[in-house]
Amino acid sequence: MRHALRRLTFGLAVTAVSVSGLHADDKNQPERPVLPRLDASPLGAIKAPTLDQAREQAFAYLKSLPAGVSRMPAAQAIWSAGEGRTLLDRTVDTFCVADPVIAQFVQGVRLQPSTTQLETPILKDEKHPAYVRNNLKLFLARALTNKRLHEDGLALLRSLTPENLVDPATYYFYRSVCENKLRLKDDGLLSTHRLLTSMQNDAPERYLVVAQLMQDEMVKWEDQDLADVARRMEEIEARLDNARGGPKTIEKQKEVVSLLDKIIKELEDSC
Repeated sequence: MRHALRRLTFGLAVTAVSVSGLHADDKNQPERPVLPRLDASPLGAIKAPTLDQAREQAFAYLKSLPAGVSRMPAAQAIWSAGEGRTLLDRTVDTFCVADPVIAQFVQGVRLQPSTTQLETPILKDEKHPAYVRNNLKLFLARALTNKRLHEDGLALLRSLTPENLVDPATYYFYRSVCENKLRLKDDGLLSTHRLLTSMQNDAPERYLVVAQLMQDEMVKWEDQDLADVARRMEEIEARLDNARGGPKTIEKQKEVVSLLDKIIKELEDSC
């Protein structure tokens, strides 16, 4: 009986993992619970720069460099390109025009994001303006999050102030993704709320749609049920995919087994 229940519970947990991605609710599902509005007023309003404002800031930085003026045609091509590119990517590409060392760093992040890049001197050397360092950190944090290195991405994002970034919507979106995947419910709800209420006029539509789905999902979370097991297993899977099978991952695996044992016992007791 116990082994059968264990197989059933693991099967349900694995199934929950496979369907735990963000998706729209079916029309036949019960009405979504309403998330109480959080007071965002103490955080202050954040207004993302317009395309023109971000371009002028990037050009001003480029012109401040010794050979910056000669590189303006390349930078102008970046900003005159068609829609579809984020302000962050255009800004970072302008940095690449200005500095071959930055260009090498950016190429490495795009090809193969890694935690070793957190130690890149560019991110720490104060000879580069905070404007450059902070937006490169956001660029790296986005890449680490996309690779499911959520702990590292979140730590980097927490070191930043969104008001000082060229793309605060990207900051809040990727912060909320990290918090969601690390099961930080309260933090994740605050980040999604911040994005949806304070930046809804400046954030890309795809950010808003996914943030709403994450918010709807997190508000329904319960501790120590099968869905919680699925979220924990997904976190472990991400760690293993990034070769992080050390003591911390082992401890998380033990927590999942312990939680499954508890669920199994509860099922046995109810039989």
